[in-house]
Amino acid sequence: MYKHRFNSKGSAEIGQCAEDLFVEMARKRGWAVLDATKEQNYKEHWDYLLRKPDLACYVEVKGMKRVNRNANQNDQMICIELQGNTGYPGWLYGKATHIAFLMREGFVLLSRPKLVEKIESIIDVNAQPVPSIPKKELHTIYQRVKFKHKDKIVYITKEELLSVPHKLWELDNV
Repeated sequence: MYKHRFNSKGSAEIGQCAEDLFVEMARKRGWAVLDATKEQNYKEHWDYLLRKPDLACYVEVKGMKRVNRNANQNDQMICIELQGNTGYPGWLYGKATHIAFLMREGFVLLSRPKLVEKIESIIDVNAQPVPSIPKKELHTIYQRVKFKHKDKIVYITKEELLSVPHKLWELDNV
């Protein structure tokens, strides 16, 4: 599990728990699950290759995020990574075919290209980012300049995310 040196609040562990749960649910639904290599995960932004005899998809799994380091996990404001902290394209523009977001009711699976369309229809993704602050505003692009990161993240509502065609893997089906 990758753990950033500034991860003092358990973010890596939260993400790993979401990934473990996703794998368990995928296998129970009959998918063969192959892990991405460290390089594929980091550079191509996908966690798992899911396979069935007639279908394959690359999935990036997202756990519930906190809007700041001291907040509780939240599935009402969805964090979207436009650009990673090294300045390269973020997971929104990666090679995953699908993104799986953990919500309180289960995993919301949707097409990454359809999510790109939605994000680009409601947000000017080329706008200059502002320095990240504890209380985040929707549709504002933030950058963590305090840590000299080159990332660009933006928050949308759960309703905006769910307006993209999706499937729900309910948690009580595990």
